[in-house]
Amino acid sequence: GISVQTIGLRIRALREERDISLRKFALMTGLNKSHLSAIERGRLDMRISSFGKILDGLGVSAEEFFKGLD
Repeated sequence: GISVQTIGLRIRALREERDISLRKFALMTGLNKSHLSAIERGRLDMRISSFGKILDGLGVSAEEFFKGLD
């Protein structure tokens, strides 16, 4: 399967591609900044509801997110 570290790195890469700061991303998703930081570093698993908020904030579908990660 895909590790939490790989998912975290993908989230960070997509966020940075969009030039969104962690602080702004926290506001966009309604998630705590330190929580998001831990997710991006692969230190924290997330709930599906949090993942949905992250996808919405990045403006990508789950399919787009996972494309090329397998």
